[in-house]
Amino acid sequence: MKRIYSIIIALMAICTSAMGQTVSVASIETEADTQAELVVSLSGVAAETTALQFNLQLPKGITLDETVITQGTAASNHTLDIRPLESGERLFVFYNMDKALIANGELLRLPITTGSEAGTLTGNINLVRTATTDAVSHSATGDSFTINIKDETATRIEHVQKPQEVEWHSLDGMKFNNQPAQKGVYIKNGRKVIKR
Repeated sequence: MKRIYSIIIALMAICTSAMGQTVSVASIETEADTQAELVVSLSGVAAETTALQFNLQLPKGITLDETVITQGTAASNHTLDIRPLESGERLFVFYNMDKALIANGELLRLPITTGSEAGTLTGNINLVRTATTDAVSHSATGDSFTINIKDETATRIEHVQKPQEVEWHSLDGMKFNNQPAQKGVYIKNGRKVIKR
């Protein structure tokens, strides 16, 4: 009976240590048809974690350039393998044959290109799994994130009209620097006006 309690306590410790592990993506704000970066981070990782995998679902209209992904310091000694899945998600796997440890911090910087439509788009990380040095696998928490694409047409100034310069002349052609103070007949921007 004492042995069963020991096993239950050990299993609870394993589950508790895995529950706090989270892979997340920082939400960003950007413009349409531009390049940006998504930062993927890991927090609450167990001290003995050596491998990690998760699925990433990018919002529709967002493209990822897998050729220039930058690995962060959290798993810098690990090999990164990315596989497309039939669901449209991508499977990210970090592993190291020498059982190097994964740490808390920045995992990846993902270069993306936004589409032409403005709005708030949602993506997510799911099916997160970690493995320890003794090959015990744990579930960890994923996260959703947003990419807010600003509508630049609402804030963009298409054309600035300069105020028209006003020229005042007397009837005999003499130019005034400012509007004449006295009453009379004048030429204002080529048109005859009576100032009363």
